[in-house]
Amino acid sequence: MGLLADQYTSTNIHRNYYDLAREPREALTNSTTDEFKLNIEEFYQDFSEAYKTADHFTEYARSDDSTFLMQSLGMAYFIRGVSQGYLGLIYDKVYLREFDSVEGGQLLEYSELIESSLSDLDKAISLFEEDPDFEHSNLPGNNNSLSNGYLMDIANSFAARILAGEARTYGEAQYLDWNRVFNYAIKGLGGAESFTGIKVFSLNNSVTEGQFENYFADWSNFIVEGDFETGSGYTPTDVKIFHLLDSSYPTIYPENEIRNDTLTLRRATSIDLRLEYYKYTTNKGILNEERDVNLFSTYFNKRMFS
Repeated sequence: MGLLADQYTSTNIHRNYYDLAREPREALTNSTTDEFKLNIEEFYQDFSEAYKTADHFTEYARSDDSTFLMQSLGMAYFIRGVSQGYLGLIYDKVYLREFDSVEGGQLLEYSELIESSLSDLDKAISLFEEDPDFEHSNLPGNNNSLSNGYLMDIANSFAARILAGEARTYGEAQYLDWNRVFNYAIKGLGGAESFTGIKVFSLNNSVTEGQFENYFADWSNFIVEGDFETGSGYTPTDVKIFHLLDSSYPTIYPENEIRNDTLTLRRATSIDLRLEYYKYTTNKGILNEERDVNLFSTYFNKRMFS
């Protein structure tokens, strides 16, 4: 999905990555018999299951007013809200099945999903506000925990991101309630009205604690052909991302910017600090010149790297 959205790039034929990345775009095979349907359906499955599990818990927790269950109810609303929000951002329509339903579920438009998502996130924030010092420790890793105060910031950030993404065209963006987006964002991570006042959000994952799993890793920050300093990303970041940060940067990788197997395209420059999320490299890694040099990139995502 990241390849289709011009977030990542690849010439790898694993799971049809090359066909998803190259331009002009190829039509998707809209069939359950598609060999590579997992690329499209796995997000639907994961977010739908998360929604159903959280929905089940909201029904259970509301029947008991103990402090633990009521605070866990806030987390359940948070998970349900994020799940609905991302389903609405990714798909046009979604069947959502309640936890106790054996039917196919109700078909919802993406705008309905996003509004329901914001409603759940508002409920989560309200519950977190009741006891901001309560710690949620049932998270991946031995030492990970998050307070309700921290979760208030995170929930507001997710709400801002989900609402801002609802518009699918320039015209729709003109009618989006940007004041509502701002009101969430200013109370989110790094915002002037955030509960914690934290300006730099740092991630902790279980790998740093000596465990096997890395719950923050994805294809965008796996390293091939070397280490972090010398290697290349398994699925590098599309150069279009850097064009957004630096308008003089190309939107496709220039064919003349590779010499003796080394990438020569310059670094992007920007006052936008998000450029620091990415690692510059001249190592082309597993990018295949025989397929399409225009899909190459000199950057990979380092934000979640560990």
